[in-house]
Amino acid sequence: MTQVIGRLRFVASVRVALALAVGAIALAASLSTPMAQAQATRTWVSGVGDDVNPCSRTAPCKTFAGAISKTAAGGEINCLDPGGYGAVTITKSMTIDCTGTFASILASGTTGVNVNDSATGTPNTIIVQLKGLSINGSGTTLGINGINFVSGAQLVVENTLITDFSNAGINARGVNVSLVYHQLEVINSTIMRNGVGGSGTAGIILGVPAPGAPVAGVVRASIIDSVISHGNVGIRVSPTAVAVLERTSIESNVSYGAVVAGGGGIAHLNASNSNISASIAGTGIYSDGGGTIVRLYATTVTGNAIGLTSVNGGQILSAGNNFIQGNFTANGSPTGPAPQS
Repeated sequence: MTQVIGRLRFVASVRVALALAVGAIALAASLSTPMAQAQATRTWVSGVGDDVNPCSRTAPCKTFAGAISKTAAGGEINCLDPGGYGAVTITKSMTIDCTGTFASILASGTTGVNVNDSATGTPNTIIVQLKGLSINGSGTTLGINGINFVSGAQLVVENTLITDFSNAGINARGVNVSLVYHQLEVINSTIMRNGVGGSGTAGIILGVPAPGAPVAGVVRASIIDSVISHGNVGIRVSPTAVAVLERTSIESNVSYGAVVAGGGGIAHLNASNSNISASIAGTGIYSDGGGTIVRLYATTVTGNAIGLTSVNGGQILSAGNNFIQGNFTANGSPTGPAPQS
């Protein structure tokens, strides 16, 4: 009898142990499930969302910053409805696509979007796409940069408005691209009223180094079907940059439409089927320094104080099918023919 009771107790203890083990496994699984779901391929934001949510379609987050941590590398954030989704720093490959909704980043006293993978284990490798956004710096003396591309492989900006980054004291820019091997594509976008004051300000600045900073690579940029207007300078192309304008209008800027400055480096600007106009107090295209080449194909340069200026060995080459007329002080002249192929 004693042996039977002992066996029953042993069996009962084994069953309890098994039940506890199964319970522990179930608990571990339940705890790990949110972690597994924390990084989704597609996440969502809404003006009435909450950043404590998992950023799913039925439980969206409220800000881009809140959604970033729950979005897997290479994933996408979408907007469910119009709203202000806040400034954001992006350190991994991803897409923010709010096409079809009014999605805004109001960046008063700060930068709207920072793209910077320099602190990761694989710097200068991320690919970021921004689509269907309004990035607003709130006007004079407030916003810093609309987009600051510090480190990464490629940035695509499409169907986006970047406006009113005008803090002259810190060289405000609509899009600022730093020095390494970056590639920028701006498609069907408007960049306006950025860098209204200050010589270092512009709608787009490509690879302009800080004083004393080494030249670390070449920035390549394509600006297609876009408008850059009503700033101090439309676009600045540095000795570390090569830019292409296609069907793009650079208009109504205060000082210059395009400043291209080689100074011993390479600074190339190729403009085709584009318009550079209405820099009433300045020059449409300013080419400065050895190594600087501007090529013009079927492009209009008109309504500026001076149409074309080339100094210190800078070149402006024309394919012969451009309209360079109607500039108030002087039209200026190309320095030579542009190659046809």
